[in-house]
Amino acid sequence: MSTSLTTTLSEPHGADKIPSWTLSYFRARLKQRVHSLLIREFKKSGLSQADLGRRLDKEPAQLSRLLSGPGNLTLDSVSDLLFAIGGGELGLSVGHPLAARAASANQPKVQVPSTAMRSGFQQIQTEAKPGLIDALKSQTYPTQIAA
Repeated sequence: MSTSLTTTLSEPHGADKIPSWTLSYFRARLKQRVHSLLIREFKKSGLSQADLGRRLDKEPAQLSRLLSGPGNLTLDSVSDLLFAIGGGELGLSVGHPLAARAASANQPKVQVPSTAMRSGFQQIQTEAKPGLIDALKSQTYPTQIAA
């Protein structure tokens, strides 16, 4: 039995409708990246949540909700948090991740036996630091897995 792991993410073309799950994927990816940036900056600053809360005049529970996950963030709250943490401002640029994937599509696909994949993933699960598994699961690779 052979199983292929493929993705149907592709750049939009013409007037073709973009599937809602594709838009959801890119929204979630952006939210996660912004949240990771905020947490990195917060840890780097050495501030406590209480200090940050006082700077923003926010109750501890309110601040905890903002920092707990990417789902609670708005552009206003990201701007406020970055400035309060260290006077920072979010820089913007546009990347085209699917264009890079299309360019590499002409390269040969990597064949990985399914048993090696399972044992490798089990090893990662037992040896990885918390959060690494989620980070690895969120990555997409142009590979094909054959059994």
